[in-house]
Amino acid sequence: MKADVSEIAVALAKHGCVLVGEFKLTSGLTSPYYIDLRTMPSYPGLFKLVTDAYISALGDLGISFDRIAGVATAGIPIATLVAYKLGKPFLYVRGGARAHGTQRSIEGVAKAGDSVLIIDDIATTGGNLQLAIKDLRDRGAKVEHAMVLVDREQGAIKKLAEMRVRLFSIMTSSRLLEELRSKGIISSDEYEKVISYIRGELIVRKIRDGTVIDHIPFGQALNVLRILKIKGEEGNRVAMAMNVESKKLGKKDVVKVEGHELQPREVDRIALIAPEATINTIRDYRVEKKMKVRTPDKIEGILRCINPNCISNKQREPITSSFKVLSRTPLLLACGYCETRISHDEVLAQFAS
Repeated sequence: MKADVSEIAVALAKHGCVLVGEFKLTSGLTSPYYIDLRTMPSYPGLFKLVTDAYISALGDLGISFDRIAGVATAGIPIATLVAYKLGKPFLYVRGGARAHGTQRSIEGVAKAGDSVLIIDDIATTGGNLQLAIKDLRDRGAKVEHAMVLVDREQGAIKKLAEMRVRLFSIMTSSRLLEELRSKGIISSDEYEKVISYIRGELIVRKIRDGTVIDHIPFGQALNVLRILKIKGEEGNRVAMAMNVESKKLGKKDVVKVEGHELQPREVDRIALIAPEATINTIRDYRVEKKMKVRTPDKIEGILRCINPNCISNKQREPITSSFKVLSRTPLLLACGYCETRISHDEVLAQFAS
């Protein structure tokens, strides 16, 4: 029997697991809706309804597996009950390896060659699921399938497909919100705002003063925030759209930062990882200035050489670091003193530190 998505959506909203409004995420970004399934086990009726939906969906798919792995934290209680009901061995993947004891990242038995189904609550970009897949495969397990209750439609399916894993969901965020709108739980305006966010369109109201960074290569928005040292603690309103359709790039990311105008040094940093980006300076809701970034031929005083023996790293030598740009795509630099080469990933590592 297929899961009743409408019944689940209404129950989630009734118990405060789905909220619409404006929410600040841990990254400092804003979202017009929030799904929190960590409280779900506190409501036995809802918990049964949701876990039965997993079991029903698995039966309809007809996939076979030896064990079920939950992903910390909200995925663990769901996977536990599903595994118990199906009579399957259960294990779980931690958010990271323990710093003491066995220092394991996986608790439970996973034998080499076992087929493991991964269960989690929500999939956004798929990052946690990817880490779980890697940990399990490092143990010798076979991982070909994963299942979540809600797919937030922000790239998880594609990311897992790149690892040869099929991601199944009971519902998408779009379907969840559609059900809530049809039942009058959220308004049409609230629905349209969230759907626009999901589709990567304008996700927050216009900023009065600040910066809009457009035409960022797909997947680089978070790195732009790292370059700008934005951690969500500065008090600025920050919004990000990923996987937006773009005639120029095919897919692009967009970042908005309220109350912050970029300095030339920050623009040079962004140019290193987003050479096609455009910077829009906003004042009193208007685009006061628009410029396209340009990766300079020489980078000075922004990066440090990764060669510890380079003269630019000697404290007794007050020398400004200097790098020649050998390639813009992919980024490749060479130290102007010792000729040590530095890659795109090494540049990002310095900006993130």
